[in-house]
Amino acid sequence: MKTLLSPLALCALLMVGCQGRAEGVVKPIKQTSAQYDATVAHSNMEGRKSPHALDASYANDPRFKAETWDALLAALTPDERAYLDRLNAEYFGILAYNDAAELNMMRQLGMPLPQDFLAAAKLNDSELKAMADAGDPMAKLLYPNRQLDKAILAINGLDESKLRNGDDPRAAIALPVYVEISAVIRGSNNPFAIYMNGRMQYSLSTDHSPEYLAGAIFAASAKGDRRATRIFNDFAQAHPGMNNTTIMQIFSGYVTDYRKN
Repeated sequence: MKTLLSPLALCALLMVGCQGRAEGVVKPIKQTSAQYDATVAHSNMEGRKSPHALDASYANDPRFKAETWDALLAALTPDERAYLDRLNAEYFGILAYNDAAELNMMRQLGMPLPQDFLAAAKLNDSELKAMADAGDPMAKLLYPNRQLDKAILAINGLDESKLRNGDDPRAAIALPVYVEISAVIRGSNNPFAIYMNGRMQYSLSTDHSPEYLAGAIFAASAKGDRRATRIFNDFAQAHPGMNNTTIMQIFSGYVTDYRKN
């Protein structure tokens, strides 16, 4: 039975060949102090009146009124477009939306939107963590996502010859990320938290089983993401031969977690 992995089980399954090449992991856009200043200023001024302050500097940006993913990408700068396009690929298409109804649904579910990812990318680790610790709901999702990106990059960049000689830091790299994301899953009903956990299980396991991601897509559907059918169909076409029983076992692990929350 393939279920969600415990921290120790995950670390035991680590290998050098994590999904994707090291250079393929999305890297943050260069930070600008003006971006951080605007975000902090908005947070200080709005306080509890605002659901979140991470995207403050994009709040009045007309580009983010685009009602489809393709229209948004067309309006962005080349760097912004490349960043979001690569991030969407890392997350097997979950950032994309086809119309205003899907965009509004994502907003209502509290999922990070493109402007949230762009805003987070302009903050360094300490600044993003500070916003997460202060309770910003988007930062609480995107800081662990940042840590997952860094873990995948670090493990992909390890020297294989050193690993063969017994110098293996993979568990030390992965365990803090697993703990961080597991805490998010326990404390959130957000579909993005589920997708992030699925990506972690897939990327930091030896077999890179696509069933980890497929089970997460099913679970996100149960949490209200109406795009999940399309996302799953696209994912299944790219990963033929998945085991339906395994997918349902992984999905059941999420259902059990829901009942505990």
